[in-house]
Amino acid sequence: MKKINHHLRKYKKFALLLFLLLTTSCSKIIETTPPTYSRKDIVNIIKKMCYDEFNITVQVWEVGDSIWVYAPFEDIITEKGEWRKEVSTDLDRIYLSLARTILSMDRRPLFYCFAISDIKNGYDIYFIWYIPDFMMFQFGYISRGQFLERRALIYFPNPAAINDKEGNHIKPYDISLGEFVAYLISQNLQIKFTSDELKDILQLEKLTTDYQNTKLTVEVDAKITKYQPNLIDPIEEAKSMVKKFLKIYGEKANITEIEIKTPLQSRIYSPKALFEENIFLKKTI
Repeated sequence: MKKINHHLRKYKKFALLLFLLLTTSCSKIIETTPPTYSRKDIVNIIKKMCYDEFNITVQVWEVGDSIWVYAPFEDIITEKGEWRKEVSTDLDRIYLSLARTILSMDRRPLFYCFAISDIKNGYDIYFIWYIPDFMMFQFGYISRGQFLERRALIYFPNPAAINDKEGNHIKPYDISLGEFVAYLISQNLQIKFTSDELKDILQLEKLTTDYQNTKLTVEVDAKITKYQPNLIDPIEEAKSMVKKFLKIYGEKANITEIEIKTPLQSRIYSPKALFEENIFLKKTI
């Protein structure tokens, strides 16, 4: 699994604004005609649409079943932490181009990653969508809230982004569904543990997920800072989140073993055992 650091707690408001911006754009698109774009031309189609219609230059790569689109900007947000108007407008236009292409394409890929860089200040933002989820959202099979839960947002400082208009520091690869599920679990646990409901009683010290060789690992270190009756159990919360996304993606995610760890214990499950209460393959303390 590619090592990409998650910083959602610090940039929670920033991430939410981008989620809402892009979701508003895609919710207006409806497929009413047969496919008009060929998968074999997807790279040139996206580049040409962005440039010809909006005068925006993007870099596009196709790797296996993953489409990557790169857009560089300078000073993405203002000193007040708000999107610069011209940036939000261009993001909206790029996203509309992506959505139009995917909705009207034959043999759609499984993933696309929209990579945005602030080439002045040096940081990257990756949005990763599972295209079957995108299609279900478009046609009303899942709600907007469900779709937001199923999109991975990854933000991290990256000095290599500075002055990189061509996307040379981006390393596109074929994203796997197991890796994507790991991102979603981390992202949604982060939101849960840092929510208004828990922020005053729980301090999140560490949260990592990893997917390697069909094994999913979730590691949580959360300290209780204020006692309350019926406090949550971090390992049970992690277990519940893993179950949630295994129910959604099932065997397609190719996860055969799950390890859930805290500083005090580690539990290892098979997917079947995870759903059988109090049954696990191995426990260490």
